[in-house]
Amino acid sequence: SKLSNPLKKVTPAQVLLRWALQRNCAIVPKTSSPVRMKENANVFDFILAAGDMEAISNLSSRLENEVSVGRLCWRTEPLRMLDFN
Repeated sequence: SKLSNPLKKVTPAQVLLRWALQRNCAIVPKTSSPVRMKENANVFDFILAAGDMEAISNLSSRLENEVSVGRLCWRTEPLRMLDFN
């Protein structure tokens, strides 16, 4: 799906990083690629609309209904599946 008001071309990773920042979450992106490092740092010149924030937040709930997942992430390593709440 698309952002409700895309101001510029952003990657899915940038959208998720921005979503986490707007939720006041600490994020530590992992990459060894200089291109991706620069891309990951370019998340401060756009803001996700409230509807976009809600839609992304609801992805985890929808996934939990379909399969057993603990978090919205790409990998299912044991540490990432811990529930810290």
